[in-house]
Amino acid sequence: MNFRRIPTVLTPEEIIEKCFRRVRKVQVVDPDRLYRLRKLNAGKVQAFADTASSTLLKYVRAFPTIEALHPFYRELIDLGVDVDRLKVSLGRIQGIASTVSEIGRGKVKEIMKMRSQEEMMRAQREALGRMVSAVKRARDPLMVLSEAREFMRRLPEIDPKTPTVIIAGYPNVGKSSLTSALSTAKPEISTYPFTTKGVSVGVLEMGGRRVQVVDTPGMLDREPAERNEIERKASSALRNLPGVVLFLVDPTETCGYPIEMQLSLLQKLSEEFPQMRFFVVFTKSDMEEWTLPNVKEVKVDEERIAGWGVVSSTTREGIEELKRALSALLLDEP
Repeated sequence: MNFRRIPTVLTPEEIIEKCFRRVRKVQVVDPDRLYRLRKLNAGKVQAFADTASSTLLKYVRAFPTIEALHPFYRELIDLGVDVDRLKVSLGRIQGIASTVSEIGRGKVKEIMKMRSQEEMMRAQREALGRMVSAVKRARDPLMVLSEAREFMRRLPEIDPKTPTVIIAGYPNVGKSSLTSALSTAKPEISTYPFTTKGVSVGVLEMGGRRVQVVDTPGMLDREPAERNEIERKASSALRNLPGVVLFLVDPTETCGYPIEMQLSLLQKLSEEFPQMRFFVVFTKSDMEEWTLPNVKEVKVDEERIAGWGVVSSTTREGIEELKRALSALLLDEP
């Protein structure tokens, strides 16, 4: 889903100025003076009405129907947008566009029957004034649309039908580094936790086929109801995207969290998302003085563990082996 196609939402003043620019371009050439005056005044009213209503309706058509979106996007949008308020605002915008069209249509009919220039100009000014007032009433709903657009444009483009690798784990265990090493994604990489505040997506080519690599925000070992917005974004990816979860464990504990807590999170996620397969990856193998934990200590159903690996995103140790394992899991290759 490409939310970047939603156009910039103008303010009422910008829409009104846009309409008047169109009004000033209206010209009529006709030898019949009375007919020329009628067409000129009616044309200016029609130009304003058409420009205003088409601009407003463009916004209504550009926003997706939330219920028709994939559950992954519905949950992400719900984290940053008041969906009910957005729906009400879209309805108000559509109503105002209809009002402007009705005002223009009615005044055009009246002007085309008039015989006095003064009467025509008075009718034109009245129509333009009423339509300007109508557009100004769209200020609040336009602001809601603008805020929703800014949030939705930052959402990742993910195809739910494409095989997906979801990278999850505690903050600062190396998720973004591994995402960058595996795919085309260039996430922000730092040494402090919660660098990743959203969901970023990269592409991994495997034998001519594309696999999505989704870098999720760090999660902590706590109940779903206690998670913050950042953690709920990761949870949404795990819940709604089909594929394999690369669960990263930092055995060096330089991430700031004991390995027991990291393995406890793995166990909790495996119980919360029984439909997912987990591939456990121990990271930072280039660092000295660390011990690989006994995999028997991981209290997760063995059928849920699709594999184990050791990698270093710095030296790229284990990266190619991990790619081959993912290819076998996702693309049914040997």
